[in-house]
Amino acid sequence: MLGRKHKLALIGMVAAIGLGAGLGGGLAQAADDGKNVIAYRQNVMKGIAAHITQIAMVAKGEVSFAGHVAANATAMANAAKIIPELFPKGTGEGEAGVPTEAKAEIWKDWDKFAAAAKNLEAQATKLAEVAGGGDVGAIGAQLGEVGKACGGCHEPFRTKKPE
Repeated sequence: MLGRKHKLALIGMVAAIGLGAGLGGGLAQAADDGKNVIAYRQNVMKGIAAHITQIAMVAKGEVSFAGHVAANATAMANAAKIIPELFPKGTGEGEAGVPTEAKAEIWKDWDKFAAAAKNLEAQATKLAEVAGGGDVGAIGAQLGEVGKACGGCHEPFRTKKPE
C-alpha cells in the first residue's frame, strides 16, 4: 500500500503528465496556424538580418568584435537550413490573413527557392570559416557574397517594401 505522501506524489506526477500532454497538443495546433507560421518566419528573417548587421559593423570597423563573426555567421547558416520549412503552402501573400512579403513564386518554383536558401547556408558557412582567420577585409568580401545570396532569394521571391 502507498502512504499518503506517495499517493499525493503519484497524483501530482499524473497531473503533470496530463498537463504536459495538453500543452503539447495546444502547441501542435498553434504551429499549424498560418498567422503564427508567418510571424515565426518573419522573426527568423529578422534574426538573420541582425546577424548580418552585426558582421557588417565589424567589417566596417565600427566595432572590434571580429571574434564574434563566426558565431553570427554560423547562426545565419543554421537559420538558412530551416528556411524552406518556414514556407508551408497557405502562408503566401494574402493567404493567411496577415501581411507577408512572400511571393507566390516561392511555391511555383520551389526547387529554385530551396536552392537559394541552400546557397545562403553555404555562403554563411564559408563566412564562418573566413572569420576564423580574423582578416577583416576577407570577412567583408565574404559578407558581400552572403549579401548576394540574400538577394538571390529576395529578388525573385519577396515583394519589395514600399520606400
